[in-house]
Amino acid sequence: MQRHFITLLALLVALFQPSGFGQRLTNTMVFAPSEGWIKPAEQPYRHEICLNGLWQFQPVKLPEKFREGIDPAPLLPPVNADGWDKTPIRIPSPWNVNSFADNKGLGGDFRCYPGYPKEWENVKMGWLRKKFTVPEKWKGNRILLHFEAVAGDADIRINGKPVGKHFGIFLPFDVDVTEAVLIGRENELCIGIRKPSLFDRKGDYGRRTYQAGSFWGQHIAGIWQDVYLVGVSPVRISDVFVKPSPVNHKLEAEVTICNDRDDDVRVSLDAKAYPWISKAGKEVLSSPLPDYILGSKASLTLTTSSINVPAHGTVKTVLSATVKEELKYWSPETPYLYGLVIRTTQDGKITDSKYTRFGWRQFEIQGNRFLLNGKPMVMKGDSWHFLGIPQMTRRYPWAWFKALRDANLNTVRLHAEPYPSFYLDVADEMGILVLDETAVWASDGGPKLDDPVYWQDSKSHLSELILRDRNHPCVMGWSVSNEVMPVVTNVMHNPVGIKDTLVKYYGIWADICRKLDPTRPWISADGEDDGEGRLPAYMVHYGGPGAMDRARKNGRPWGVGEAGNAYYGTPEQVAETNGGRAYESFLGRMEGVAASSYQSLIDQRERDASYRSVFNMVWYGLKPLPLGLKDTTKPPMLSDGVYFTSFQEGQPGVQPERLGPYCTTLNPGYDPALPLYQTWPLFDAIHDASAEPPLKQKWGTAAPVASASPAPKPVNSIMLLSGEGSTLASELKRIGVPIAKPDATTVPDLLIVDGTHPPKAETHALLDKVFVNGGTVLVWGAAADRMPALNTLLPAPLEVTSRSASSLLVAAGDEIVSGLTPADLYFSELRPPVFTTLGLDGPLLKQSTVLLKA
Repeated sequence: MQRHFITLLALLVALFQPSGFGQRLTNTMVFAPSEGWIKPAEQPYRHEICLNGLWQFQPVKLPEKFREGIDPAPLLPPVNADGWDKTPIRIPSPWNVNSFADNKGLGGDFRCYPGYPKEWENVKMGWLRKKFTVPEKWKGNRILLHFEAVAGDADIRINGKPVGKHFGIFLPFDVDVTEAVLIGRENELCIGIRKPSLFDRKGDYGRRTYQAGSFWGQHIAGIWQDVYLVGVSPVRISDVFVKPSPVNHKLEAEVTICNDRDDDVRVSLDAKAYPWISKAGKEVLSSPLPDYILGSKASLTLTTSSINVPAHGTVKTVLSATVKEELKYWSPETPYLYGLVIRTTQDGKITDSKYTRFGWRQFEIQGNRFLLNGKPMVMKGDSWHFLGIPQMTRRYPWAWFKALRDANLNTVRLHAEPYPSFYLDVADEMGILVLDETAVWASDGGPKLDDPVYWQDSKSHLSELILRDRNHPCVMGWSVSNEVMPVVTNVMHNPVGIKDTLVKYYGIWADICRKLDPTRPWISADGEDDGEGRLPAYMVHYGGPGAMDRARKNGRPWGVGEAGNAYYGTPEQVAETNGGRAYESFLGRMEGVAASSYQSLIDQRERDASYRSVFNMVWYGLKPLPLGLKDTTKPPMLSDGVYFTSFQEGQPGVQPERLGPYCTTLNPGYDPALPLYQTWPLFDAIHDASAEPPLKQKWGTAAPVASASPAPKPVNSIMLLSGEGSTLASELKRIGVPIAKPDATTVPDLLIVDGTHPPKAETHALLDKVFVNGGTVLVWGAAADRMPALNTLLPAPLEVTSRSASSLLVAAGDEIVSGLTPADLYFSELRPPVFTTLGLDGPLLKQSTVLLKA
């Protein structure tokens, strides 16, 4: 028999210890290169001041006995002149941004503003203040505040005067502040904000009466996108909707003119479409830049129009042109863009100019086919939750869409909430189709579906999304909701009236889409089939071939919005595809995920799905990247990561202090030492299944791996040595281990030593006899404070380290571990999942064979 001297904890190997020194990388680039709100073609008739930068923040405590979800939202008290925090806040950014993902230290490191006080993370209402001056040359203009997105109930005041209120999270709004501002003098802007969750109403069926989307939208509070002060003409173009219709050889522009004067005015309109020409570079840092010009010669001139606009009124008119070959098609292969410039003239003088970018394209549904520019189009898509600051730059969608292209994909579903509009800008430019989705997301069970306020809010939310995004040629359709019906039926178990209301609203939402945007026939609800026949497209989630066959028989364009087990599959589930490899490492798990996802995409292809996807490439097909870390053997700390130094007052776009390691799978210049992305097997599976024709699958079902360890030999006698206070003998007896009493003549096959209560040093003689006879000594457990006593018995010194682990792997073949599989040693799905909190080191470990490792 082979000799063994084992401690149970010696089967583990310590991974790493925290370092006392940070790994900080400094990056001087502009994190979020952005255009201003007023475009060059609109100048000099429109003006802007970007109010981004350092603001003051005044946190406000909730009433002592306030109960969120039960009591009405607390009122925001007046500004306290002495209550401003000494730390400025970088607008745009939520004040509680650092606690996104997990405020208990258990989730990813999204602490992008380490300079913010820790106390801000739990603040749920407060005041924000910024001072500004309106230039004298703006006199005679209407002065507007434009907000791209504010999370919460906002009370907006100029120089102490209330000028507007707004409740929302994701979408833009304007506030006219003309009567409150002082031209040529300093003004004070104060915005009081209450977090949306303060308005929750807990009940049997959800709590939110508003659209909060998924993780990011539900968490944040404050101003998280750009803020502008804008000067515009009292008579101006307030909206343009470009409606391309190649099938009719016609381009229309529906123009809304606003008159804030006290008298009626007559306005002449002229409109020209110019080629949009990108001047951005080709490298990682320069490609995402919003750098462009309009061609010097117009490609198309629309009909002119003269219209009377009543005092303090608005009028809509339609400009149009017949298109022969003047415009080139926008498509994923040819993403040609144009800039429509419409000017207003009064009494022979140009008074306003409005720029709108568009693409010449046609979306159609014919039977169960979806067509783009008259040709059948298959969308090969990706989607993922919005994760905040690391994604708050044009650089991120550029990298995401580049990876999509590399994986043979052409479409993205902006999942579970409206993304910042620059995602659509980049998609327009790169030829990526977008399924644009609302924040009507019920997967967490949060929407209060028995409250009429919720349903009313869903209508205004959808309308605002369409009005913001309908000029983007990349938008191929509207996704009005996500997984509401599955929650109603499978989680809430069909409460009376709620399903009927939902089905009615599928029709209401579809009507809103058709009214506000007749150019896009694709209207769907992700994971909700076809809305009981109310929607023209049929979208399923998961369900496998059965769900696909059901969708295919519907006779409408259909697709799979989410599939595969990357999101939820435990190693036990993934092992059905990949055997024991699923337990051995994350790579092993992802090999199994890749194999099943490949098959799902092939199944979708064989059933002729118009929209094909799994969930998803960007997070599970790519590896989280160690931004700023040169030594990845050490756990990251707050001082690690990439730190940005290019902060400028009044600059559009977010300006984070830091990105933490592993907060993103894409690296569009954040850390120049790392590639744009690194792949997991799922990326290759998506690439191969989405190729034309598909490439042969590389991953199959894994065969069971035979144990490499020799079969164990029988043990005929067992003895135990322990010191004072040990209870190990009774514990072993309780589980059926036959322990013989020690005597001077018997040498056992197996001698167990209680490592947490070591015996006296003179027992060493029995250990030596066991070795001489070819037996085994098993040290059961170890404790840091008992190591000196235990080390007197061991062949070489042993050290105890701190090492938490939730699974073990066989590290070497031996009869001791014969028959053990990775599944036997996997404890992550238990609660608590931690199997051990200790590891081992020292001379004994270095001269031994490790049989099990963490």
